[in-house]
Amino acid sequence: MNLKVIFIIAVILSAIALAVSTYANTVTGGFTPTGGPTGVSYDNGNFYGYAFQLPTTVINDNPYGGNTGNYTLINAIAIKYGVVTAVVWFYQPPNGQGGLLSDQNSPMPSTPYDNTPWLYVGTNNSLLGGDWLYYYPPPEVITNALPVGWHMAVIEEYASSGHFYLTLYLDGKYVGTADLFYPSSSILPQLFGSTPNFPANGIDTYPFGFIGVAYADWPAGNGRYFFYNGTIAIVAFYNVLLPDSVINQMWKNSQVMSNGISIYLPMQDLMVAYVFSPSFFNVNTGALTPYYVNNTALHELGIANPDLMLVTSGANLQSNMWAGYSITVNTSGKPSAATTQNWSLITMMIVVIIAIVTITVVFLRRRK
Repeated sequence: MNLKVIFIIAVILSAIALAVSTYANTVTGGFTPTGGPTGVSYDNGNFYGYAFQLPTTVINDNPYGGNTGNYTLINAIAIKYGVVTAVVWFYQPPNGQGGLLSDQNSPMPSTPYDNTPWLYVGTNNSLLGGDWLYYYPPPEVITNALPVGWHMAVIEEYASSGHFYLTLYLDGKYVGTADLFYPSSSILPQLFGSTPNFPANGIDTYPFGFIGVAYADWPAGNGRYFFYNGTIAIVAFYNVLLPDSVINQMWKNSQVMSNGISIYLPMQDLMVAYVFSPSFFNVNTGALTPYYVNNTALHELGIANPDLMLVTSGANLQSNMWAGYSITVNTSGKPSAATTQNWSLITMMIVVIIAIVTITVVFLRRRK
């Protein structure tokens, strides 16, 4: 066989092997904000735990008439595109509770005067999603008590025909929708920028967003900073409403195992996705780099650095922040975890065979 033909075949097989090898990526991790079931406490106004802060940007134009200024990533996506969708994979332990996603007007550990525990597991062990409209109790969508195990939450907040809505899904199934309507139509949900000069203390924006904690002075909260005592594996943000069929497919095409999860994450309209693993974490800077980022879309939001930053107080950067779960991300929605492992072995074998055959043929031809 001609050496050139052999080389072309080797290149083609290498490309196939590379495609297979990137079909799914597996890491070890899982982020535990409390460092374990008893690793964190709140005492005399001091909180002890781990949380990641979301990137911040400046919104100079709010088409909904709300505030302009500094906003966290969640609010910025909502204001820019009229919708924000978040997908959160988390492990619920016995008596699991705490914040998953939140935003507020002031940094930790100060007490915010405006805050939204956007997605959290309450003291009743139910999953709740809601937004702040300057009346109490705030509008929320609430699930039944969560069973122990892995769960996929999808929360969406969006504007439609002058109204704002929040929809919650759990494990691929629709839970409910809240109509975020204030008696005065000039008041916006906090996620969309509230309203200029409201409350009375002046212009209010929400630059601080967190994963793993929420200031939860809501009915099912703890009245203070509320760290989630389970494990968070993946958080992803989209700038569209995901159809029910896609959300159902995300759950069906994922697999829960005793040692972790293999999840399907659609890439279309994905803004940024974070996989919580030491593989993406810089212990020296406290930064966690994204698993995937749409740089063009984030640059449109004015976000040049999409890294999460670890926020701690009263706690050192310790290894107990990380769980030892296996986390596999598939972007095609087809292979199971076992299939992924098999393909990884096959990929390695293909690469080795290609290398051996190519080197042998070249060596023999040179001897001739």
